[in-house]
Amino acid sequence: MSENNKLLDEYRKLENRIWNTYKSRINTSERLKSKADYIDFISVYYSALLVVISILNLLLKSSIIEISSIVLSIMVTIFILYMNGQNLREKYIKMKKNYIDLSGLYYSVNGYISSLGSGFDNEELLEKFSKHITEYNELLDQVQNHSVYDFQKYKKQENIRNKGIAISDIKYVLNNLYVIFLKSFIFMIPTVITVYSLIELMKILNK
Repeated sequence: MSENNKLLDEYRKLENRIWNTYKSRINTSERLKSKADYIDFISVYYSALLVVISILNLLLKSSIIEISSIVLSIMVTIFILYMNGQNLREKYIKMKKNYIDLSGLYYSVNGYISSLGSGFDNEELLEKFSKHITEYNELLDQVQNHSVYDFQKYKKQENIRNKGIAISDIKYVLNNLYVIFLKSFIFMIPTVITVYSLIELMKILNK
């Protein structure tokens, strides 16, 4: 293989890497937005349940409901402080801008490669390749890298299959299960506390 063809082959590999990164970071951006939206919902939900329990406590002066109110208050405070420190919405915005820039870079590279004829100039090709790989590396450094999960999700979306069952496939499934469990757990704890408080209320009213 000639030097020109080797360089062109490296250029095509760069094009493929840019595309993979672009698609993976779309998934990262969507995941961050979904997580931020869920946190906003849970924060409102926790606060609403806390108001309900606080009102019950004021009306009934029950020690059990008072304890439930204190527990839920602590949970809400810790949860909101921790999640606010994650800056998920800001990370989502930065990641979205990053994948849009990657999209522009990909089509720039793709357009240049497509425009090359059989007698392309090696010096020009090297210059363009150096320019594009520098831009790519700069975009990589702008935000925290996407996770293996986001890349695996992209592969699933594109029907890119591994040979056999890869460890990454197992991790992908386990991660999905973990997310479902965690969201359910976060949702259920204050719900159980509130339901328990309402049951105690019914017991008091039926005496």
